[in-house]
Amino acid sequence: MPLSKIVVCFDVERVHGRSGAYTSKKNYLYANGHVRNYRDTAPRPGPKN
Repeated sequence: MPLSKIVVCFDVERVHGRSGAYTSKKNYLYANGHVRNYRDTAPRPGPKN
């Protein structure tokens, strides 16, 4: 399997959108060293404090 297909790790960052809805941004680190960012545009409830 090519290294560009193996995900070593990823993190998810919650981003507050301009419309007031929360979105999540995912950062994937691949085995060959490159990072790819994905945005999940599905509205999610805000954090409860």
